[in-house]
Amino acid sequence: MYFSILPHIVLINGRNKSALFDVEEGAYVHVPQEIYRCLVKRTIPVSDLNIDEEWKSFMLENGFAIETDFIPDFGSIDNLDFDIPFDYETLVIDANVVSDALRYIQAMPNERLSRYTQVRIFDNVHSRKLETIIELLNSKSIYNIELVFNWSKNDSEENLKKMLDKYNYCLSKLIVMGYKDITYNNRLFFNKKRLTDSSQCGICNENLLSINVETYNKFLLGNTCLWKKIAIDINGNVKNCPSMDFDYGSVFNIDLKDVKNNPRYQFFSLLRKNEISDCKDCEFRVFCVDCRCKCTNEIYDKPNTCDYNP
Repeated sequence: MYFSILPHIVLINGRNKSALFDVEEGAYVHVPQEIYRCLVKRTIPVSDLNIDEEWKSFMLENGFAIETDFIPDFGSIDNLDFDIPFDYETLVIDANVVSDALRYIQAMPNERLSRYTQVRIFDNVHSRKLETIIELLNSKSIYNIELVFNWSKNDSEENLKKMLDKYNYCLSKLIVMGYKDITYNNRLFFNKKRLTDSSQCGICNENLLSINVETYNKFLLGNTCLWKKIAIDINGNVKNCPSMDFDYGSVFNIDLKDVKNNPRYQFFSLLRKNEISDCKDCEFRVFCVDCRCKCTNEIYDKPNTCDYNP
């Protein structure tokens, strides 16, 4: 008889704590480090299983493990060949007002550059103006769009719902800031906090973990935030992230497709959490979305938005 950890469970060992992460359910549980050391081989003869019955029952009952009469061949969720058919995984466009966003998008190549595109407008925006952004992105074959903006008092929830229906084929999510806290159908999100600038992202804590297969494979390949990400900041400057303090030139003067070959771009895209002080010893390192813009001193420091001590 064998005790086997299921393939969607990721075991991570930290300096003082260990954890099991379920990438299907997006959940995790801390386990004693002696249990991690026992389970790290993933399939163990029951006769050699040195964990108490309470933990064994917990893992069997909650879908972390199974018992079998044979050694199962589950395969692995590791995918070092994970790639995308675009130059970039994520494109972020920041703008103070809609007209700026339209200028930046117009300056981009007439082809889809990224798997995901997020546009953040720091102004109050009516849904009618949002449609002009969507239409321009579509004209450049850009789909899988997420829009983040501040609530306009002249708009309505019904207008936003209708827009989601109208652009169902390309609009993945609307995040409306400065209004209230409520979610509709996992595509329309409202938040009381007003969107003011790019510094509002990059918060790192255990309540904001991204526990899924995609983040796991990004961790294996590079940085969980910056892997194949490209951004245009509010001034039209092209960066790895809008919050970074250096750029590769203006969107009006460079070809975005060329940035991915820049050595500095590649450095940040491929900088893994295993190289970051403190992070490399943290049990959350695989599923924590890193922020290299929030380092106080050295680029290898953990983000200053993280107060967790592993």
